[in-house]
Amino acid sequence: MASNDSPKGFPFMKLPPELRNRVYFFALVKPHPIKPILGDRISTIVNHESNCSLGRHSGPQLKIPLINGSQHRIVSGTTMDCKHPFEGTREIRLPSSVLALLLVSRTILKEAVHFFYQYNHFTFSRVDDLNLFLDGIGRRRHHLKELSFKFTSTDATATFNKLQKCEQLTHLHIQLVWNAEHVRLDNKKGRNLQSAIGMAALRKLRGLQVVELVGTDVVYDMHGHRTELDILDSDAVGPHLMFELTMPRVPKGHKNLIKQPKSTVAPRVKGKK
Repeated sequence: MASNDSPKGFPFMKLPPELRNRVYFFALVKPHPIKPILGDRISTIVNHESNCSLGRHSGPQLKIPLINGSQHRIVSGTTMDCKHPFEGTREIRLPSSVLALLLVSRTILKEAVHFFYQYNHFTFSRVDDLNLFLDGIGRRRHHLKELSFKFTSTDATATFNKLQKCEQLTHLHIQLVWNAEHVRLDNKKGRNLQSAIGMAALRKLRGLQVVELVGTDVVYDMHGHRTELDILDSDAVGPHLMFELTMPRVPKGHKNLIKQPKSTVAPRVKGKK
């Protein structure tokens, strides 16, 4: 005789914390870099395929009619494989259901949310996208540990100032390319990446354990002739940037303990009336 009793849910919260943590890790941590979807999924993928220099992608294909009536071939579904080191590297475009676990209860959200942000590697094609991501996750940005992005100067200063508050950030992968279309330079300071708008804010980051830089920089001789260099060349910005980013992070509350040089100006002494 069939029972009319409704099936009971599994008592997940009665599991030991160690087992719950294993479930959170397997559910939320992915083996490849994640490129967050910052807007409409279709427009995001179209934008990627339009700008990716390789143009080699695999996955289910779908034709979407554009405004002008033409058809554009894009990747549908939840994943897209791309071999570009910064715009791709087998990016995983996560559907919202992946994070549905965090919506079950406030207790699970509190226990599990740091697994997603701390143990995943997030990648961005532009600094603007990284800026939107940091704004979107708010205080959870302090869980972030590994990021990749292409250096572009739009909103770069504001973005890198926010990265300084990511206290657990240890791995940073940056593509820097001397290109007037991507990097705006402060002409008062120079014409190489050292003078790129936003570079001063980036150089204030500290405490990184792994820094990967790829790309190119330029130098000019006394006659104004330009030479293109690998970003890690001794005359490029790379070695200096890596040295600064891997310097120890100053603990909170210690900034005011740095001794300031004594003033050489003698103090004014008021005379007696």
